[in-house]
Amino acid sequence: MCSECCLVTPNRQSFNTLEPLILLFVDGVRQLPLKSQTPKTSITIADLVGEWRSSGDSSLSYVTSSGAYAGSSTVAHGASYTIGSNGSYKSQFAGVTNRQIVRGNSVGTVELGPGTVGFRERGGKLSSYHFISYQTALNGATVLTLLGDQYEAIPANVSFYGEKWVREPKQ
Repeated sequence: MCSECCLVTPNRQSFNTLEPLILLFVDGVRQLPLKSQTPKTSITIADLVGEWRSSGDSSLSYVTSSGAYAGSSTVAHGASYTIGSNGSYKSQFAGVTNRQIVRGNSVGTVELGPGTVGFRERGGKLSSYHFISYQTALNGATVLTLLGDQYEAIPANVSFYGEKWVREPKQ
């Protein structure tokens, strides 16, 4: 059994361009007896029904020009979206930035467009994302990769700003 692979590209720019496709391929690889899963290239509301979770964090330490500690900054967040079969959603958000806590929630409807997923809150505010991929993980969870529409849907932005939303497998 081989558990290694190698990819050769002519330069870093070529690799950066291919990286999202490489990651989709690697995420789809399975060891026998499991079968590989092809990522979906389009989705419907039925694909999104259930509870999705996403989170992220970042921590920085600052130093002076002499190398002395000068402070730190921490940011973290977690969000959940529960999507119904009729396209409705409810979401909850919690975050912290340098010990300041932020919380929020919303309700509204999911809007699917060509290559996009939108969440329109009651009252009209739309949060829109580029749809990147929809895959089944090894443990049976579903992973939805989205990219905020403020970013161009290019490989570097997907790698750096893409969000992984996870729906746990049904028990």
